[in-house]
Amino acid sequence: MEQFRNANPDLTAVVVDLKEPLEIALSLLKQYNLQERITLWSADFHTTEFDPDYDVVLLSAVLRHISPEQCLRLLSKAYDALLPGGLLIVQEFINPEDNPKQSLRSTMMELYLMIGFHSESGNRSKEEIALWLEKTGFKNIKVIPLPTQTTLILGEKP
Repeated sequence: MEQFRNANPDLTAVVVDLKEPLEIALSLLKQYNLQERITLWSADFHTTEFDPDYDVVLLSAVLRHISPEQCLRLLSKAYDALLPGGLLIVQEFINPEDNPKQSLRSTMMELYLMIGFHSESGNRSKEEIALWLEKTGFKNIKVIPLPTQTTLILGEKP
């Protein structure tokens, strides 16, 4: 958090999530004295309209919990919320390609997601997410694998 605070002293953020995760976030903001710079907004992104004035939208581990149709709608909302030149960052757990242990974990997680959230939930492939970004209008799409099963997929709004 110290690095976040010092990297750009003028940076502000709005965090949109359900009530329960925001209660945890608020305690962290207070701990690091960031409550002046980060606004917590309790809302359901399926039904909330966002003003088109954001430089960056981060969707972290969201797409795996919803159907492909809902993913496209959410990505479209993110696109509309961004200013021209804005950046979308999608952070997701990606299906493993060649690691049998990770494949078993991924299968177990997909079963959990389908039972707990939506019958079409599950880990997504990087190709699938990149295609959704392209369909939504994003350009300069980049896929950045991280050392874990997590990957960043970036897209710019022209």
